[in-house]
Amino acid sequence: MVQQNQRRCHTFATMNGRILTLLFFLSTRSVAFLLPLLHEHRRTITRFGLTEWRRDADGSSMPMLLLPFAANEALLPGQSQIFIFKQGRFYDLCQDCIDDYHSIVGMVLMGDDGLLNEMPLCTIDDFVVQAGFRGKVTVQVTLLAVARAKIQEFTQMKPIMMATARELKDDTLHDLSVASKLVNDIESTIQDLGLRERYDEAIRLALESDTQVHDVTNDTLFDEKSVADITAASWAVFTCVSIKACLSKAIASTSLIDRLELGLKALLDEKYQASAISNDEGDAAFQ
Repeated sequence: MVQQNQRRCHTFATMNGRILTLLFFLSTRSVAFLLPLLHEHRRTITRFGLTEWRRDADGSSMPMLLLPFAANEALLPGQSQIFIFKQGRFYDLCQDCIDDYHSIVGMVLMGDDGLLNEMPLCTIDDFVVQAGFRGKVTVQVTLLAVARAKIQEFTQMKPIMMATARELKDDTLHDLSVASKLVNDIESTIQDLGLRERYDEAIRLALESDTQVHDVTNDTLFDEKSVADITAASWAVFTCVSIKACLSKAIASTSLIDRLELGLKALLDEKYQASAISNDEGDAAFQ
């Protein structure tokens, strides 16, 4: 009996010793364990996401992860913006997008009557994760619009949205001279509005993000712009318009001329409103 009690005491002491050792180890290591959570974690992003996505798609529909946005928040090709998400499911979505979808994500737009089929196609240009003491994760994502896509079918709505989608491209441009004249009219109006600097920067960004092969049925004359320049202008014009109701129409359009006309009309409305405000202020000054 005495020997049995001695063995029990020895076992108990050994267990206590191991527990104390484990507690001491955890107490010395816990700070180091938490340190990564107190700092930013940045993912390395591929710079060839759209090229790889197009190669896999080969002109057919592709499964795609989606992020929902209001229609007036749509990004146009060349535009980028930082978005902050505070729900874990968006962290998982971004991780999966980078790992399995070449960093390409669809920016699905919510219109007045529901989700729209046409959407900006974005690449995750930067991805920073910040985690706090209580496990709250904040995801800071920089989205860069690089193309457009049309949803064929929604395949999942919760916990994250998924769909099959096909890239949306412009139709062949049949009249380069008409399109060039529209661009000239747009640029003249932008000059009148004092927005040339903003427009030129939007042109530059749109051209940098443009990797589409453009089709045209006639040769470019000396006084005509290239199709790439015209395409860039058809997106840049909307950065100079304060009313964003026309963005979804621009994204859905596959006609360069129709999109240029839409942008020019929006600009002229902007110019008319600016003139009306100026006249009202002038009348008030004389009263």
